[in-house]
Amino acid sequence: MEGLAIQPGSILAGRYRIDDLVGEAAGSSTWRAFDQILNRSVSIRAVAADDPRLAAFLDAARRSTAVSDPRFLPVLDAVADEDGIAYVVREWSRGLPLSVLLREGPLPSRRAATIVAEVAEALASAHEAGMPHRAINPSTVLVKENGAIRITGLGTEYALRAAAPAPTPDATDGVPDDTAARHAGEQVDVRALGRVLYACLVARWPGGRGFGLPPAPTEHGRLLRPRQVRAGVSREADRVCDRILGQPPRHHATPLTHPREVADELWQVTDDDSMLDDDTEITLGEMLPVAAGNGAPALLPTRPRPVTPTRPPTRLERSREIARHATDGHRKLIWIGIVLLVVLAAFVSYFVGRESAPNVADNGPPGGSASAQGGTELKKLPVSAITSLDPVASGGDGEENNDEIQNAVDGNPKTQWVTNWYGSPDFGNLKPGVGMIVDLGKPQEVSDILIRFGAEPTTYQIFTAPSDATEAADQAPGTTNDWIAQGDPEQTGEADTSYRLTTPVTTRYVLLWLKELPPEIGVTGHWRGYVNELTLKGPAS
Repeated sequence: MEGLAIQPGSILAGRYRIDDLVGEAAGSSTWRAFDQILNRSVSIRAVAADDPRLAAFLDAARRSTAVSDPRFLPVLDAVADEDGIAYVVREWSRGLPLSVLLREGPLPSRRAATIVAEVAEALASAHEAGMPHRAINPSTVLVKENGAIRITGLGTEYALRAAAPAPTPDATDGVPDDTAARHAGEQVDVRALGRVLYACLVARWPGGRGFGLPPAPTEHGRLLRPRQVRAGVSREADRVCDRILGQPPRHHATPLTHPREVADELWQVTDDDSMLDDDTEITLGEMLPVAAGNGAPALLPTRPRPVTPTRPPTRLERSREIARHATDGHRKLIWIGIVLLVVLAAFVSYFVGRESAPNVADNGPPGGSASAQGGTELKKLPVSAITSLDPVASGGDGEENNDEIQNAVDGNPKTQWVTNWYGSPDFGNLKPGVGMIVDLGKPQEVSDILIRFGAEPTTYQIFTAPSDATEAADQAPGTTNDWIAQGDPEQTGEADTSYRLTTPVTTRYVLLWLKELPPEIGVTGHWRGYVNELTLKGPAS
């Protein structure tokens, strides 16, 4: 990359300002840049425009967009030639490469299993989309401060590091060439999962020195198991490693050949063992301590302190214990009697208060069985249809995750409708908001709206369709300008929100409009809207 017109301060494509160099590898350079249009940091992987690997590099970047798993850093842009430079733009992540963490020492078994299980699930999604990674290693797995993982280089890392295009297996038994090649790539990923797990458990790289780690030890040409390298490695984690890397696995165990199988096994891994089993042999002169102190506390917890053995009781202490047990039965009877007296007194107080209380109307809270406006009974209004609203005229694409919108009215608060993610609470300045339109099937009187949000704070606003729209057979207004606002925007600080219209409105369509989003759960720098349940109510008569 030397001599190419890319350096801190350069502007690419009229929008990406180069900030600093992150690293150089495989004849390419990686830069942190700033997208001046979307106001966010991005990662740029650049190569020379005449690089013979360019076609494979750009093709892999484009094909990787078919994988929607959020654990892969997505490709945002790809440019074939700009002043002699070709580059791919990806989302930026503040995660630390796993290789850097492992230089501090191995991870506890459960933490190691969790990280690799996340990677395995992401790879399973990529394989289902026909896109193996082929270059999974500790430097392409990033770990964020909150423990979430991100994977970079889907397709592109392999395209740059492969010395030559991978040979395509001959079609055999009716299996197409591309299918056989894809299957071979998937098996490369599974083997890589085993190597990354091994490195996490013992901070040594199987197959020689690599990624700043010393080589894993072998005996008679066979890789030593993690439990033979470091004391305390969980038996389950050791077994998963052997079922991937063992040739063949010990005790005739079934090999793991699919990332989904690897993930299922790893989710069952427990903490490090407190001591080695009798059948576990230590073959290394030095035992490796679990990393602690220098890494992030959430990722690298310290080992538990050893338990100090207790001394046997003295004769006086044994006498007191015998006396205590002798009187235990009497004490229990006394306490049972006291509890019964308290319960009896509570019942007497309840019935006396009930008989003497005046008979008043029940003015329930908003969204209850009765409205505070004169004690009017409320009923739940049946929903005929529901759809998302993402107005094209305001920068949207017409709909927002419409395939999940039914989750908001299915009566199950555990399911939810989730918006796309954005770079800021105000939808990354891309649009004024998104919403969901509830179709009641016919004009009905609406007075109360109950909303269960999946995250907070969420700023929302309620709209109803004007009277002329309620007569339409199957069409609701297409933009918020054509709706009637029922009050100002409100921000909720709790999951369950009750909203009461000032006066009941007769309408067929109700719009829940999200104006500002809460942070995405478990992801830093993303914002999403979550609606678990939406219920409309109106006067029963």
